[in-house]
Amino acid sequence: MSSGIVNVPVVWWSLEPDTIARGYWDQALIEDVFSRAAWHPPGGYTYEHHVILDPSWKLPDADGAVFVVPTRHNLKFVSELNGAMANYRWVVLIGTGDEEGLFPWHRISHSRRKVWGMHAPQGTITVDRHLGSGYSPGFPELVAPYRLRSPGRLDVFFCGQDTHERRHQAITAAREAAASVMRLIRATSEFGAHDEGAPGGMPRMAYASVMADAKVAPCPSGPESPDSFRLYEALEAGVVPVADGATPNGPVPGYWDAVFGEPVPFPVLEDWKELAEHVANVRAAWPVPASRVAAWYQQWKRKLVYALDADVTELSGMIPERPEPD
Repeated sequence: MSSGIVNVPVVWWSLEPDTIARGYWDQALIEDVFSRAAWHPPGGYTYEHHVILDPSWKLPDADGAVFVVPTRHNLKFVSELNGAMANYRWVVLIGTGDEEGLFPWHRISHSRRKVWGMHAPQGTITVDRHLGSGYSPGFPELVAPYRLRSPGRLDVFFCGQDTHERRHQAITAAREAAASVMRLIRATSEFGAHDEGAPGGMPRMAYASVMADAKVAPCPSGPESPDSFRLYEALEAGVVPVADGATPNGPVPGYWDAVFGEPVPFPVLEDWKELAEHVANVRAAWPVPASRVAAWYQQWKRKLVYALDADVTELSGMIPERPEPD
């Protein structure tokens, strides 16, 4: 049925003591999907937020809901999660923050559900959509003032941790690219989560400014997953990311195509020695590669917003009114 603008409850759910349910870095993109900052479709749904940190807290009264669960922190509470979701006729479950891929997705028992799994292992048949970590909180707003200037004065930019072999290989490859390559490479031993940055790194505002002035951003893996905030930050800045196709534990074929739900238009390397060749290709064709990647990324964010609305519509039977463009 058509029902105008429809409010959908979002339940940020976590029972692990001394942890939060909402506010982790890898939830920033999902927050922007809910708020329509990622893409603003006409009409449709609005999302109202509720935090549940204890089984005694009252769940919102509704026919259905979107649950967002930091799964790494709730490995022990799958039965309780199923019990909470059983209060609703339909559920969209979004699991975040499990880089090790330990959450038992097969134990989710709701019969009318859609499941979005961040870092869910490929081939997990109970996951309807795979997700990556997304960008760090506020990064689109942070980098926005720098997108309008002429980008690409730096050929290669990396500022981040050098804490395992994949990162060391990527950083070494970036430093050993051709002598004519303009680069800024800063390796740190710590994670810089605050405005002052990590020792040896740079503050976030400076990082955003320099990222937007680059052509290529190497994006080596995390310790357990090929994913990284850096890849999404490069996309937000209009830079061509070079993604990792492996982790310190070995290759992960098809990871990025699974996360984005389609073939990706940027390079994915299992051997970082190939980085110099890709930098040369981007330099030679600039700005065409950046334009192609940027257009694809904007369309992907649009699809992500519409995918959530489509799942809610399919499960609930509601059809919110969407005004036709003039």
